[in-house]
Amino acid sequence: MISTKRPIIFYVDESYAKNFLGISIVIIDGIRNQKIIANEVVALMRDPIFSHYTGSAKFHYVSHAIAARQMLLHKFYQLPLSAYIAYKKNGVKGMSKKQQDSFVYETLLPSLLDKIARKHQKLSRVVFKLNFEQLSSKKGQDKVFFKQCIQTLKYNFEVAVIGKNDLFSILPDYFLGIFCSALTRRKSTTWPKQELQIVEDKIGLIVNASNKKPIYYDRGKKIKAFIQSL
Repeated sequence: MISTKRPIIFYVDESYAKNFLGISIVIIDGIRNQKIIANEVVALMRDPIFSHYTGSAKFHYVSHAIAARQMLLHKFYQLPLSAYIAYKKNGVKGMSKKQQDSFVYETLLPSLLDKIARKHQKLSRVVFKLNFEQLSSKKGQDKVFFKQCIQTLKYNFEVAVIGKNDLFSILPDYFLGIFCSALTRRKSTTWPKQELQIVEDKIGLIVNASNKKPIYYDRGKKIKAFIQSL
């Protein structure tokens, strides 16, 4: 039986750097908006100028030249989507990969999902579709792991695992990439902060989980002031 509920579609990605770990969730409201985004991103990827700056690495922020990053972020500003980010800076150095995954997926992820779901729970006839980028070569095992990470949440999520070259994987990858670049940049390097400011209105929430008590920056003035302070 075909569901008549409107899907709220989540795309999730994590990132680990020297003094940073974080997770990004990009949300798309409905199939219509998903199709709009797909068409616009595919059109940009076919642009010969964009292709010149990306080569074969079309889906990953860290592999793109600055010019390609700027083109894609400018496109994101025009698209019907929202991004949510949680991160940690203090105490990251020396963490093993297992510890990083545990903190990101078992601590940051459920907390962020809970706050997002609360904002959407009053909507009638919706279904939450949660898409994770695969962690290993075994998607089945990854799916079990992701389900375990969110099992304490009272909301129902349909969980799927997508490949690293799935078109929509570029969305959380890019928001988290530019955020990490702006947060960890040298003060003399201004472009990451400037590019983050371009898409700041697309960010619904930033959670700083660096200390025991998280700090929350909501959409609008709080996020703008936080990014300006970087």
